[in-house]
Amino acid sequence: MKKSIGLFLGITTGIVFVNSAEAINLSNNSLLNYTFEDVTATDDYFYTPYQEQNISSSQSVTATLKPLLTTFGNPADYVVNTPLFDAVADLRLSLNSGGFARCTGSLIGSDFLLTAAHCLTDLNGTPSVNGVQATFGNGEVLTGQSTFLAPFWTGNLLQGGDLAIIRTTTSALNLTPYEIFTDNPATLFNQAVDKVGVGRAGNGNQGSVLNSGTKRSGQNSYDAFGDLLLTALNAPFSFVSNSQLQYDFDNGNSANDAFGFFSRNNLGLGNNEVSAAPGDSGGPTFTPDGKIMGVTSYGLRLSSSDIDNILNSSFGEIAGDANVSLYTPWIQAVLNNDLGNFDTNNFGNNLTVISPPPEPNNNINSPNPQDPISVPEPHSILSIILTGFSLFISRKK
Repeated sequence: MKKSIGLFLGITTGIVFVNSAEAINLSNNSLLNYTFEDVTATDDYFYTPYQEQNISSSQSVTATLKPLLTTFGNPADYVVNTPLFDAVADLRLSLNSGGFARCTGSLIGSDFLLTAAHCLTDLNGTPSVNGVQATFGNGEVLTGQSTFLAPFWTGNLLQGGDLAIIRTTTSALNLTPYEIFTDNPATLFNQAVDKVGVGRAGNGNQGSVLNSGTKRSGQNSYDAFGDLLLTALNAPFSFVSNSQLQYDFDNGNSANDAFGFFSRNNLGLGNNEVSAAPGDSGGPTFTPDGKIMGVTSYGLRLSSSDIDNILNSSFGEIAGDANVSLYTPWIQAVLNNDLGNFDTNNFGNNLTVISPPPEPNNNINSPNPQDPISVPEPHSILSIILTGFSLFISRKK
């Protein structure tokens, strides 16, 4: 039997380069005088509702800023203690619109941190942060001086490029920066990798119900590039091929194996399994040898696999990371203070951009001409709800 999938997302039909050769200076580069307890009782992100559209209908989903890692087991068992992952930072962001938000970042140079672009911009990809404070596991605190946004970042999470680098006013003293994974990430698909973040927490049966601010870690494994899902759905916008690494949150039951729907069957890592949640945005995913290969970006759900039919980082949902290796030339140019010689157009020419189909495909064994696409589906009709995980997820900010 073939069933229809509806895709909900923020739609931008084309890709526009940002000027990645310019640093965005932060006007507030002093220590931020606040604590998250003073910001909001609900610990949610400030963004306006993230507009999402179905190919045949539409609805709004509020993008929220929330903490990291929902876990297979008791969240208390996944708390990170120093010195483990000490160079992963709790990012506190001062917003142009007033107020504060939280994301996660990682030290990749003595005075550079890697995070998600959506942590630092609005829904159109426009810079929205005027100050950054990074608190590390060993107690060191660095403040942001300037930020750099990756080429191809448009504000649309599914178009790719959800990467940013923060330069700090001073260098870290007693922290070792992480290396960047520069090889093909597909060689590590279906292998256990470590995820770290300071976002919201909870158990996979309940979703992200605990406040952010505690660093946790756990494991998952990448199932596929984002291309698999986007092309299957005839996504109505252009996107950078292989720019997103996707994984699902498994509980050992085939009914909740989201990528099983796409014949990528994997029932998970048992008690080691985690997924991202609001506040984890920008957090690293490490290869088995400790290099950063992914950065937490967004989450989405399939109604056929999601355990509770709510986008809340529960079992059966899918999450996406930005593929770090694809942007290695840009990252190295920033770290080497060589952006003046970085050729954005040449970099773009070496990327593959997948264009949307010229018109909806209504002829794939679909009895309903309104169906965006039909694919093999053993369960009920799927509804895919997309949201970004950054500062917390819905973008996972």
